[in-house]
Amino acid sequence: MNDERLLVAALPLYLGELSKIVNGLNQHYSRLQKALDSEQIKDEATKELLEEVMIFIKREIDSLKNIYKASKNIYKALIRNISNKKQDLSKNSY
Repeated sequence: MNDERLLVAALPLYLGELSKIVNGLNQHYSRLQKALDSEQIKDEATKELLEEVMIFIKREIDSLKNIYKASKNIYKALIRNISNKKQDLSKNSY
């Protein structure tokens, strides 16, 4: 199996795992936002820490989304390359 075909086989698995991570982080972010909005947390230092953690999580989510998009574009390009190669081979075989 050549490198392109190996990547085509592996990238969907990678994208799936990346998606799970982003979804999990989104869930944690939502829970933290609900806790902050509920006003059950009275301590200002805890609120500030919670806000800092939420900023960190949001940055990580954004970064992972960019990685996901770039990886998906690579996947699409690989599929096109393989398809083009197959077409070239079929043209040359006649």
